[in-house]
Amino acid sequence: MKSFEEVVLNSNNKIHFNLKGIPDVAAAVAEGATNGSRITSWELYMIKSNPQALARTTFYDEVGNIVNPFK
Repeated sequence: MKSFEEVVLNSNNKIHFNLKGIPDVAAAVAEGATNGSRITSWELYMIKSNPQALARTTFYDEVGNIVNPFK
């Protein structure tokens, strides 16, 4: 099984990220940047901080719509 970092760094991987339960994406990214206790925040930070990974990521809101939380 690949680690999340391996998935993010491999340009052949498409990433799907469910934002359900994350009311404030910017706060989650900030928490992830400081090694917060939530793994999901760290994963979101890893995607946001890697432009190539961000371009390969499809984000879904709480009902399954495709969204871009960074626009």
